[in-house]
Amino acid sequence: MIKTKEKIFSADDNRIIELNLFLDKTLKKEDKFYLRQGDKKQKNIFTKGGLIENGITCLHDHDTSSGKLLRSICTDSKIEKHLSKNYKFKKWKLVQTMLFDANPSTSLHTDNIFLDSNPAGNLIGVLIAFKDMGSENGGISLYDYNKEDIYKLYKPLYEGLPNEFESMEQIYHIRGKFLEVLKNNTKKPKLKTFLETGEIVSWASHIPHESLGGLKEKYISRFSVAAHYIPSHMEFGTSLGVNSTRFAERFTSREFHFIDV
Repeated sequence: MIKTKEKIFSADDNRIIELNLFLDKTLKKEDKFYLRQGDKKQKNIFTKGGLIENGITCLHDHDTSSGKLLRSICTDSKIEKHLSKNYKFKKWKLVQTMLFDANPSTSLHTDNIFLDSNPAGNLIGVLIAFKDMGSENGGISLYDYNKEDIYKLYKPLYEGLPNEFESMEQIYHIRGKFLEVLKNNTKKPKLKTFLETGEIVSWASHIPHESLGGLKEKYISRFSVAAHYIPSHMEFGTSLGVNSTRFAERFTSREFHFIDV
């Protein structure tokens, strides 16, 4: 069973309080352009309840007040202690983030379809709650699979990858094949996970996961960040091949090491 849920930050941490204020006062402006999960910059799209529907990618890399606050949370040494305790490397660095206001309604996937370390298989995802996550605004579901099982599942697709990608559309198409294989072969029960403010849960890049819906997720914020880390001595990339990174802006983010707070 996956046991990587941990209370890391206090709900009255000033950085969390200030990030919540920035969400409403700055991030929710209609004319703001941000990098999105589809690797394109676009304006905020809002739910019927006024929440930002399209997640913001790599806001931690912005030298704005909100970007610096997010970076401070994501590079807090308490997270590195969590990573070194639960995974096999001692030193880590932050390479990518996705900030969510509304529940992202993310379909079943493993992170290594989109993001990974080089050598592959060592990226870790961490979901950090800036608001309580419960039955009304949703959470995350994880599936307890080992790396060998997922590798066997993906092996035929890896063996059929082209030597060089020619377009982003080609990458989207191949990612779709990985997602389809995963959806058709994931049989284990899901571990439904809700978080309190300041709590985190982490998972390895091979762990299948998806968003857990909430009864009022279009109206009640599930403000959180999915931060992604790799061992400090490794390179950031994708398991689809080095060439695939040149089509995606998410891989141009600066890398940040941990700070003592």
